Amino acid sequence: MPISNLYSMKWTEVGKYVARIDEFPQDIVIVMNNKKFESLPEDLQQILVDAANDAGDYGTELAHKSAEEDTERIKEEHGSRVYYIGYGRVAGEDETITSTN
Repeated sequence: MPISNLYSMKWTEVGKYVARIDEFPQDIVIVMNNKKFESLPEDLQQILVDAANDAGDYGTELAHKSAEEDTERIKEEHGSRVYYIGYGRVAGEDETITSTN
């Protein structure tokens, strides 16, 4: 469940322990008919690809920012403990769980 749902649905008012694994990234899907795409000049194709990649990067940035803000809210407002499992916040090579509280 996304961290934003934990906060907005107030799950952490009751459940005081959160294991954050960031397993499922948010997706932004941009769809276009392939025949139409291939009919465009190469420069316009590249503009569309670049714009889609930029939108994806921006969406990822917003998702990470929102997750961090909501994580802080559930810690501060609901008194929850958040554990990060198996990603960049691990303190030592043998450590797999760290607490932010």
